Amino acid sequence: MAGPSSGRVAAALLLAVLMGPGASLDSVAGSCAPAAYLQSGAWRELRAAPPITARCAPDAAAASSTRSTMAISSLKYACNDTSARAGVPRPRFEWVPGQAGCAARGVSGWADLFAPNRTLWMVGDSMMLQTAFVLHCSMADGLTAGVDPGWHTPKWAERIRIARRDMVHRRTPLCAGAAGRRLCYVPAGTKSGQTVPGVLEALLASGVMRAADLVVANSGTWQMGSRGGDAYQRRMVSDLLILMSLPDSPSRLFWRETFAQHFPTAEGVFNRGGGINPSARCTGTPRAQPSILREVSARLSAHPHITVLPSWQITQHLASAHRGNGDCSHYCNFAGVMQAVLDALAWAMDG
Repeated sequence: MAGPSSGRVAAALLLAVLMGPGASLDSVAGSCAPAAYLQSGAWRELRAAPPITARCAPDAAAASSTRSTMAISSLKYACNDTSARAGVPRPRFEWVPGQAGCAARGVSGWADLFAPNRTLWMVGDSMMLQTAFVLHCSMADGLTAGVDPGWHTPKWAERIRIARRDMVHRRTPLCAGAAGRRLCYVPAGTKSGQTVPGVLEALLASGVMRAADLVVANSGTWQMGSRGGDAYQRRMVSDLLILMSLPDSPSRLFWRETFAQHFPTAEGVFNRGGGINPSARCTGTPRAQPSILREVSARLSAHPHITVLPSWQITQHLASAHRGNGDCSHYCNFAGVMQAVLDALAWAMDG
């Protein structure tokens, strides 16, 4: 394993030691709960990062010729391999959990997310799309049972209302898999798109989602800093709590908290009135999680079938892992953020 990073980022990484209530680096050993995996720990910058597999590498030709959603995502957020300074790679990180008994799972552990006759649903915005891409391309080389190398648009996609902006940016429902083991991404929570509970309701009504399925969902980035955004999120939570209390709802839903943003504003949140400035640097350091996000997590975590993954905390001090060039919301595909979330989900399969 690579050693600690240089002094240039050491101070920032020390700030990323995140201790939950009553937790410590000497916590009692035992099984690792998904939330506990992210609740305490620190980021380690990798000096010699492992190579990205060929299937995960960006393919400019495929993105241009096929207009494939995943090829575009691969290319657009493959910023860990390039930077504004030619030849200088972007930093890559590894999450080191502080909870005793917790450890990184990696690709072999992610395989546990797939089981016969179960679909893994990833529902949310473009950052959930990134997570689906990272999981699929990492698994496709090594998983022989269940995940095929290609994505396809399922027949039921026409039943999901897709926002015009999502269509323009090629965010549409996609699935990959065989033999009853599937991975599906469905856009939700974007501007004028369906809410997460709206999408889940449509999937349940169409019969393609079953109680045994595993759901990972998020929304919030589009609503931060927007007029009416807090009210939107409160309505979304109320609807989701009602849906998850129905007898035919999925038995397990993981709510991935909205990642921290690092725009040069007080809370790091994008100022929608000011527009995107391509030359803006990701210099904002939010001191605390926005109150609406804390409220969302508190309400959802009270439901017995919903597990909240505290992913805002782990990204609070990780501004250097952003795509940049005016984008201080998206993190690079292989900077370590998506991998930490997938590791936490893999631990859920041991519970």
